[in-house]
Amino acid sequence: MKIYIHKSVLILFILFSILFIAHASATTINHLDIPGVYDNVGGDSDFGQTFVAQDNLLSGFQVYIGDPTRPENTLVNELIGPADLILYNATNLLSPFEIARDTVVNSGSIVNGLSTFLFNAPVATEIGTKYFFIILADDNYGIGLQAQYVSTYGYGAEARINENTLEITEHELERDLSFSVLSPSAQPVPEPSTMLLLGTGLIGLAGWGRKKFKKN
Repeated sequence: MKIYIHKSVLILFILFSILFIAHASATTINHLDIPGVYDNVGGDSDFGQTFVAQDNLLSGFQVYIGDPTRPENTLVNELIGPADLILYNATNLLSPFEIARDTVVNSGSIVNGLSTFLFNAPVATEIGTKYFFIILADDNYGIGLQAQYVSTYGYGAEARINENTLEITEHELERDLSFSVLSPSAQPVPEPSTMLLLGTGLIGLAGWGRKKFKKN
């Protein structure tokens, strides 16, 4: 008995497989959620987040900027540039070293809400190595936390860097920012509706193909 596979069915199957593999191969750290609380940072409060790399390249980060619960408070309501995104190798918290820095908010520009900050070019990182990122600005702004009193990410914490000694101190409660680490090798994850649509189309075309060949 010969089995016939219609060309359209085969194409859809291949596309579905590619999307599935892209979803499975995404290695970006996603510790991003709508914050329940915001911390006051910027100015003299140089707080960021430590994390352990899961990819060999890093393109930037996503965080929540501002504090919608205090919209009139100029210390937390938004970030007014200039601001730099800085990445440190934090293998030794007492002696970190800077490996990348780029201006991500131009002078006078305003940022709030879910914000994406990208380096001008991908930065090489080592899987399993600890790093620290910070958005350094003269302006005071709010940054979203996952929780106020407990740790939610097991490989780092909200942390502060001393501008004089450059020592990094992780928060005593080991609480974390609501953040995402972006990697250029991580593929876009298709929306569930897209996956469902492709699956439905695949099933429909398979049925159409069976009827066609049965009639023949």
